[in-house]
Amino acid sequence: MEPQNLHLSLKKFVIRDTPKLRGLPRLLLEASASHLEFIQMQSCPEFESLPNWFQNLTSLQRLKIIDCPKLSCLPDGVQRLASLSHLKIQLCPTLSHKCQPET
Repeated sequence: MEPQNLHLSLKKFVIRDTPKLRGLPRLLLEASASHLEFIQMQSCPEFESLPNWFQNLTSLQRLKIIDCPKLSCLPDGVQRLASLSHLKIQLCPTLSHKCQPET
């Protein structure tokens, strides 16, 4: 099957305990961009950044990022995720520090 013909309708994507993961599987998520509602990434110690195309996940409602200590920023377009109603960032010290409200 050719990648451009892949049409998925994933609504939920959970990835846990993947010590060597550095990025998200582009083909899998892009193929579900208009359907994906929930993403959870947990215990991915080498994961460093969300891709720029992440802003294309137009149906994403919930995003949980837990225990990804090397994750340092969210992509610029994340504010365009109009459906996003729940964001949880936990045990991501670099990213959590950047997301603190200014005082």
